Amino acid sequence: MFLRSKLLNKNNLSLCSSSVRTFLSEQFKCPNEWNSRLQPTFMQNTNLENLYYEIKQASTSQKNGKLNAIDIDIFVNKASAADESRVDEINELIHTLRISDETTNTLDSTHHAVVRNYVDMGHITDLITILDNRLAYGIFLDDYSASYLLDYLIKKQDFHSAARTATFLMLQEDFENELPRALSLFACYKYLNRREPFYQVEQTDEQAEKPKEVKVRVKYLRNEYFDDHFDIKNHDHLVGKTFIAIGKKMDKPFSPNLKLLGYCLYGKYENACNELKTTDKVFFKEILEHCLKVLEVIETEDTSLESLKVVLQERLANTNQLQSESFDTLLEDYCKSVVAKQEPVAIETQKELYKKWNVLREEKLNEELQRLQRAKRLKKIEQITEEMKTKEQHLWFFENEAQLDLQIDGKRVFYPKRWFGKKKVPRVIDADYVPPEIVKGMKN
Repeated sequence: MFLRSKLLNKNNLSLCSSSVRTFLSEQFKCPNEWNSRLQPTFMQNTNLENLYYEIKQASTSQKNGKLNAIDIDIFVNKASAADESRVDEINELIHTLRISDETTNTLDSTHHAVVRNYVDMGHITDLITILDNRLAYGIFLDDYSASYLLDYLIKKQDFHSAARTATFLMLQEDFENELPRALSLFACYKYLNRREPFYQVEQTDEQAEKPKEVKVRVKYLRNEYFDDHFDIKNHDHLVGKTFIAIGKKMDKPFSPNLKLLGYCLYGKYENACNELKTTDKVFFKEILEHCLKVLEVIETEDTSLESLKVVLQERLANTNQLQSESFDTLLEDYCKSVVAKQEPVAIETQKELYKKWNVLREEKLNEELQRLQRAKRLKKIEQITEEMKTKEQHLWFFENEAQLDLQIDGKRVFYPKRWFGKKKVPRVIDADYVPPEIVKGMKN
């Protein structure tokens, strides 16, 4: 009985551990160092309501000051996950900063604080929207924030959002760090089990009336251009290109398998055939099966697609040329080894960054205060100068009366005479003219 219960508990433990994927530890969050941003006196004395109002006033009117990136940084860092009501305000302020001239002065701590606050608040959908709309918000992932977000999504088993996050790193061409690269690979591979579109396509109702066609006159039409990078909207193409980018940064046996899978998803069938025809490369059975599953639903007249299917089936039939290990097990072991090696380094690096950001934030704030004080003094000097000029004119009025008259004369504007057309000749009146006498008619 005891042995049976022990086996049941062991089985339940294994099921639980397999259902919840955990990679990064709790120490990765660096809670003490992250909270150290709130310790300075100016952060404690900052009132978010007043700061938000001042930022809005500065952004809408030049008379109320200038929008400054340090104000946005202080607001975003002061806002904590405990107050979810600040989400809309953060969203609005980072958009305001992005469309202003101050966007070039955005601090790295601002990007980090936005990502971390949204993750801690659980507003993943809003965060994905912000990261995807780079033109409107200008928020980008770094190595730490990408790992932080990917680990959170993997633990939540939200592989759809995790794979989309990995595509953001691909678009940034930022897979140099091994930790976010491994987590991105794991997220994209798990996403293959349920490939859902990243962008929802609105379904049009057939019975609905067609909208009225509106023609607009334009000077010229631009030629359609597709950059094959930022213009990609197809989810398979995005994930496929992510696999290719990761595969180019890795060694065997991952590199050829990831590039093969990426070429199939990306629609580069000739490149996939070239990968398969290389004799010194060994492929995993799971990878070949995923490739065939992807290609089965594709309808095209491309002959290279049919030849690719044939080569894939031949590779699957020849078991001697297949990797004996399971790709799932190898991938999970690889991710765990990368986390064990890179996590301590990432933690120490981020702790140093938190200290550096705290110092930089205070320096930027002092510079801004000095600028405001300098501008205030200059304005005061200009005001005093104008008052002295006015007083001088009053005191020396009679001595400078002739000069003042000349100045008034010089300011007088003489307008040219307007021509109202040719004058009419007055009608000549006859002096001997006698008007007829009007006599009232007599009744009969």
